[in-house]
Amino acid sequence: MLTLLNQYGGLPFLKKVITAWHEAVVEERDIRHYFINVTPEILMKDQINYMAFIMRQPDRIYRESPYQSAPLDVQVGSGVFDEVMVVLRKILTESGVHRDFVPRMSTQIVEIVEESRAQAEDVVITTWKPVDITPDNILRFYNKQRGDARLEANNDIYATRGYAYPFWTRILRETQQIMFFATADIQEWSNMDELKKLVGQANEKVPSLKFEAVAATPLPQFRTQFVLPYQNGVPTRLFLRSARHFASFFDAGMGIDKKREILRSVLT
Repeated sequence: MLTLLNQYGGLPFLKKVITAWHEAVVEERDIRHYFINVTPEILMKDQINYMAFIMRQPDRIYRESPYQSAPLDVQVGSGVFDEVMVVLRKILTESGVHRDFVPRMSTQIVEIVEESRAQAEDVVITTWKPVDITPDNILRFYNKQRGDARLEANNDIYATRGYAYPFWTRILRETQQIMFFATADIQEWSNMDELKKLVGQANEKVPSLKFEAVAATPLPQFRTQFVLPYQNGVPTRLFLRSARHFASFFDAGMGIDKKREILRSVLT
């Protein structure tokens, strides 16, 4: 998200947009309740702290109407939400954002705003503090989400059922990051050159992740990773969504090799 924002002035630009959007919405009687209990300051703080949790979606997703991701008891009527989005997109357009980028930027902004609105109404804590980031806590969290995860000997968490493709979660203490990563071996009859070609195709078709061809023993691997910062806390809803998106995007990358001529899937 920050890469796109930097084309228009970065965080100062975002602050102007958020402030103008909040002011425009609260001035309208029929939609002002969308921002009840959240101020521009709260919205901006969360945009900064949580933007790393918003993974880029396929372009076709941005051509569709965004949806409300806050819990049902926090959601507003569909007509209200649609009007709120119209206001945001109008402000982005008037602020100079190219029309091709308005759907993507507005969707990414509102994903975090939905989390801000949800936190304002939470009756239980839904954000982990840095001290809460432990293998045991992440393991319990995954398994509470109707998933199936296990703790490995090196303290990585391996998640399987409940996700599009199995993946690992690793805590990087030195950099205060959480890393998702997934791998797939090549078929015994394939080779590194074929794998590199597939990686190029996957990176072109699935821009949400950066795939790599990695030399490994006994066979080269198709691999990707995604990191999230935790020094400012981790919103569990966005964390879970990021994990599910990561697994889905890795599976999409695997899907480039439809006939499994190069990669071996652990799902088959």
